[in-house]
Amino acid sequence: MRLKDKLLVKRILSKDEEAFNQLYYRYKNLICYHVSNACKKNYDIDDIVQDIFLKIVENIKYYRSELSSLTTWISVITRNHIIDYLKKTDDIIYDNEYIENLTSPEDHFDYEFDEYTKELTVLEKDILVLKNIYKLPHAEICKALNITIDVSKKAYKRATNKAYKEWKSNETKI
Repeated sequence: MRLKDKLLVKRILSKDEEAFNQLYYRYKNLICYHVSNACKKNYDIDDIVQDIFLKIVENIKYYRSELSSLTTWISVITRNHIIDYLKKTDDIIYDNEYIENLTSPEDHFDYEFDEYTKELTVLEKDILVLKNIYKLPHAEICKALNITIDVSKKAYKRATNKAYKEWKSNETKI
């Protein structure tokens, strides 16, 4: 059974090994996607992914569900770790364009984004962020979130429709 983010974090904090396994299998594909796109030396990828999971577990006590979804929080840790790794590794060959475009979701979030997405479910918001900000295709989103492609596409359509309606209603208030 897939645990909700808040319960998953709570169980990880209480050293529940099954919860950690669920976290790993839920987010491994998302992290591997970012690492493999940024780092061209394949032998480093497993080490980097392992380091990112260690960083996630070490810092999970700082996660706040009221500020972001777990997917967004993990994506930010992944992004920051990749950038730090590439900065201190002179001999690594990496995709400069990918790194330049690997921005933090916070770089794109502002009052308007929060205002237009306040009616979205956590899943809808995660899919919107992964699709529009991280530019992941639906196939990768499905792997990252352990959902079907049909669920991903329908949730994305619902999310964009809700955000558009919210934007339209705010536009008429001005």
